[in-house]
Amino acid sequence: MDYDDTDDDINITDSPGHHPGGGSGGDSTGGLGSGFAWESSYKRTWDDVTASSEPLDAQIRRLTTDRRRARYAKAAGTMPVHRGLVRHTVVVLDLSQASRDADLPPTRAHAAANALGKYAREYFDQNPLAQMALVATHNERAARVVGLSSAPAAHAAALTEYMTALGKRLAEAAKNATDLGLANASNASALAPGAVAAAATSGGSGSGGGAGGGGDGGNTFSLAMGDAGEPSLQNALELVRKVLAHVPRHGTREVIMVVSALTSCDPGNIADTLAAVARDGIRVSVVSLAAEVHVLKKLSEMTGGEFAVAMDEAHLKELLLAHVPPPPITAQTSALNASNLMRMGFPEYSAFASAVLCACHAMPIRAGHTCPRCASPICTVPSDCPVCGLTLVLSPHLARSYHHLFPVPIYQEVMRWQEVKSQECAACAAPLPAGPTAAELALLVDKIPPTDRYQCPRCAQQVCIECDVYVHEVLHNCPMCSEGVGNG
Repeated sequence: MDYDDTDDDINITDSPGHHPGGGSGGDSTGGLGSGFAWESSYKRTWDDVTASSEPLDAQIRRLTTDRRRARYAKAAGTMPVHRGLVRHTVVVLDLSQASRDADLPPTRAHAAANALGKYAREYFDQNPLAQMALVATHNERAARVVGLSSAPAAHAAALTEYMTALGKRLAEAAKNATDLGLANASNASALAPGAVAAAATSGGSGSGGGAGGGGDGGNTFSLAMGDAGEPSLQNALELVRKVLAHVPRHGTREVIMVVSALTSCDPGNIADTLAAVARDGIRVSVVSLAAEVHVLKKLSEMTGGEFAVAMDEAHLKELLLAHVPPPPITAQTSALNASNLMRMGFPEYSAFASAVLCACHAMPIRAGHTCPRCASPICTVPSDCPVCGLTLVLSPHLARSYHHLFPVPIYQEVMRWQEVKSQECAACAAPLPAGPTAAELALLVDKIPPTDRYQCPRCAQQVCIECDVYVHEVLHNCPMCSEGVGNG
């Protein structure tokens, strides 16, 4: 093999006819030496670096805001569409042996848990009328971590507790495996998938113990074997169907699966389960941390969801945050959930004369909300009254959900310096970059600097990129249009 010390000529083949991975010698991309088709998705990022007078922190901030702007531009529509505001989402997390791989540092499980934590915060912030549940699959079973709930603090605490406990389990399993002489890869590979985790437990329960079938472990989750074994797609979907069985017809049924493994150990025919999930009107979206799997992609296509493969940790977060806005309601789902009106209650918040037990958690409280139908004390809203089943919300929750039906129009980037109207942002009044003179524009024909301005199509006011992202992700209202400035 010949090596060249230059950066632009790297020979990765031993001979013109040799292709790594068992390829046949032919070139899948057209010309000889141009590489495989999958190589076209990788870029030499160091070739894109150009000299710039802009500080490094400003360049990093620009890249971050550009990615956020691309995300909301993809999610936002140009016209109002029918969306489900009362959402019920179940997150399925793969905690099998494959989740211990370190291609996403420190492990796939940790990277997925961190991304889901951020997703949960954004999900409840943008969807105050929604509820979320968390299901884990491992050791050919599925267990319910958190039931359907609309309390962001409870989900954040459950995720934090899970991340801490999982880190301890991984460290303890590695230590016990070393003590048992299983550090050698040849010895460890001869062990069953759940043997390392079983050796790490005091009871020594292996992957074959416990109940089989659906595998619903209740509202508690045992981390004793959460880092070993194979996932079960069928058991996870059957458990999801049980969790979403009582969801009213006016609510959406969504599932987001974060999968690390390429295999699944199912007790029956998975095709029957896929058909049942599609028949129940459950929308399943899959984010794979490994590669594309046919059955998972077919599942997302059958249910109207999305399938994607995360390339790195940042891409994983972007893929999950893309599911924060409610998806459009299709004609099939609208016909299945034919319901125009839903009953809601607006509870009053008041202080009690003495401590009472809340009806939702049976915890003593001295102040809280009172159900307008049965007068039961409720500690947090929005939620469903556990006594009478009435949906309890506040008026700000409805107002915050309203922006999904009528989104702010996407601001258009000002491409020409001749169209610049002001040297400061119309929203925050921050100074914007000054444009080149007419003589400089004549010289800079091919390398004209960007204007860094974005214009509202309604009021024609120009703002900076930070305000553009803030308006679409936080305010959900154009401040210039609300004040009647410009053409708005």
